[in-house]
Amino acid sequence: FPDALSLLLPFVSGNATTSVTGYYSYPYYFDLGVANVHFFKGTLGFFISFTIFDIITILGLVVLGSILIALIVFLFRNEIWMKNALSITKHYSGIAITYLTGDYRTKLKSAYKAIMDKKANYECNECAACCMLAVSEYSYEQLKQKAMRGDKFSEDFVSVFVPYDSEEEARDVNPEYFELLNALVEEDKIYYYYCPKLKNNLCSIYEERPNICKDYPHNPLKLLPSQCSYNEWRNEVSHQAMLLKAKTDIIAFYKEKLG
Repeated sequence: FPDALSLLLPFVSGNATTSVTGYYSYPYYFDLGVANVHFFKGTLGFFISFTIFDIITILGLVVLGSILIALIVFLFRNEIWMKNALSITKHYSGIAITYLTGDYRTKLKSAYKAIMDKKANYECNECAACCMLAVSEYSYEQLKQKAMRGDKFSEDFVSVFVPYDSEEEARDVNPEYFELLNALVEEDKIYYYYCPKLKNNLCSIYEERPNICKDYPHNPLKLLPSQCSYNEWRNEVSHQAMLLKAKTDIIAFYKEKLG
């Protein structure tokens, strides 16, 4: 569905360079022909020459315009039909929303679960990159406040991670990953953290580690350090994950518009 939408989108928005999923580019050039207009000053006034395709195009547009005008006049003159049309539109909009937020969303959740289940086919190589350099858009104080308000992810995060004293210190730990993260967020502010419970590249609380560590990486589209063995899983499922993300975004869009 998103791929089909991405084929139609360029005709609405102009010459397109990216699809909905962000995977493909579809440049289109829609040319209706060239009308050659020549004006001659003098007794003959002016002369206009059109190509055959121009004439066909203009006639088609005239016919289409006439049909649209007749349809508009008919609709405005028939208020009962209009009321019935609005009622039918609401009815089928409700059916569409029910399907998109019900059965279809359930299918998407099942597909996402299948993606996450594939992670079990891969094992951590104990590179410790995720322990030595973690990032968040929230400061340490903000995360603690979120944890106090019951946010489980923030609670897990502050239970193991502490902030670096400076960005330079974080950069020295993993320069490549640091630069990738900075390029990804561009102007947004991010904060860098590390886990002090790491000893000799091994977790000293492995059996009691929180879910944030057990489930890592918890997102198939997450940018991972190059050393991480789960990059193979990410590469395997990233295309399907992007399609699911696009479908989820489309559902949210239509729910907002139709709701």
